[in-house]
Amino acid sequence: MRRMSFAFFACIALASCSGETPSNTETGNSDEARAEAPAASPGPSATASPAKAENFAEEEGEGSWSFKYAWPAKASAIAPLAARLLADRKRIYSETRGEWEEAQKDSPPDCVSCRSRSFEQEWKVVTDTPRFLSLSAERYVYTGGAHGMSGFDALLWDKRAAQARDTLALFTSESAFVQAIRTGFCAALDRERAKRRGDFEMTVPEFNDCIDPLDATIILGSSSGKAFNRIGFLIPPYAAGPYAEGSYEVTLPLTKPVLATVKPDYREYFSVTP
Repeated sequence: MRRMSFAFFACIALASCSGETPSNTETGNSDEARAEAPAASPGPSATASPAKAENFAEEEGEGSWSFKYAWPAKASAIAPLAARLLADRKRIYSETRGEWEEAQKDSPPDCVSCRSRSFEQEWKVVTDTPRFLSLSAERYVYTGGAHGMSGFDALLWDKRAAQARDTLALFTSESAFVQAIRTGFCAALDRERAKRRGDFEMTVPEFNDCIDPLDATIILGSSSGKAFNRIGFLIPPYAAGPYAEGSYEVTLPLTKPVLATVKPDYREYFSVTP
C-alpha cells in the first residue's frame, strides 16, 4: 500500500505555513501534543494552561490499520468547536474501525490490500479573523485496492454566533457567487493544468474542460488577518485531471463583483484584495 502524505495546498497559495499565529498567514502548522483541558487554578496567582493541538493516531496489524485525526490549538481554544471535532473524530473512528474489523473476517488471509484500511485527516488554520476562524483539512482514505483517495473539507467557525457556518451561506446565492468567480476560476485552473502538463496533450475531454466551482471545497482566506480577501478552491484527484496529476488548488483575489454577492450582514468582514 502506498500512502500519500498531506500536501495542504491551502498553505501554498493562500499563504505560507508559519505556526499557530496566522494573523498575516493562512495556514498554521499544528502542534504534535495531545489536546488537554485547561488546568484548574489552584490559587489566584496560577494561570490556566494554553489550549493545545489535538493529534490522535492509532496503528495496528503491521500497518494494515491506521487512523489519524488532528486539529490545531486555535480550534481547541474554542470549546464548542473542539467538542464538534471530537465528536466527528469518534464517529469516523467507529465507522472505519468497524469496516477494518469486518475486512479481517471476510477477506482472504493472503490479500493484504483487501484487509488494509487507513484514514488520515488534519485540520489546519486557513485564517483567524476577529469574527471567524477558517479551517481546512485534507483527507486521505484507503479502503483496499491499488491506491487510496484524497479529499478536502472546510469549516468556517463564527465566533460571535458560536456555531459553524456554510461558506456559501455568507453569499446572496450560489448562482451569484459562481457567476462572479467563474471566469477567473476557469482561467486559473487552466494555468495550473498547463504547469503540470507542459507539452503533454490531454486526450480525455473532461480533463480539459472547466469544472463546476461548486464541486471544489471552498475556503475563505485573508492576507491581513482582519477580513477575508481571498477565496480558495481545493479540488481532489480525478475532478480536474487524472489521478497522477493529484489535487489542484485555485486561489482567487476577492474582487468588487465578488464582494457585491456577499450578504449585507457579512460584507464588513470582507475586503477587496489590494
